[in-house]
Amino acid sequence: MIMSLSLCLSFLGLISFTMQLFVYLAAYIASRTLHSSILSGVLHAPMFFFDTTPIGRIINRFAKDIDSIDTSLPSSFSSSFGTLTSVLITVIILLYGSWLAIFALIPLAILFAYVQVFQRRFFCND
Repeated sequence: MIMSLSLCLSFLGLISFTMQLFVYLAAYIASRTLHSSILSGVLHAPMFFFDTTPIGRIINRFAKDIDSIDTSLPSSFSSSFGTLTSVLITVIILLYGSWLAIFALIPLAILFAYVQVFQRRFFCND
């Protein structure tokens, strides 16, 4: 069964809209979580913090952190989802064209997982 061009484009538009909706919803939730945690930290701060820190500096810090989340996080999510989609589609097409490629992809996936564990263990400061 061959899909018409308009049906195919409608389906791709719906997928794109849904992906962008999830991206901005995740950014909204992250922004609310960050704001709540910052506000909780400020409200539980000792009194001498407010004596030594001007109120303008506190407000500017709130604004800067929330602005950075609102501007950079959606584009980062979007590019991550785009990359993930491209990789998955490439693997599906590769496996559809030659199912023997799975014998090469399994060791590569294991090697990738090992490199990720190694990188996190030795290069992250957590």
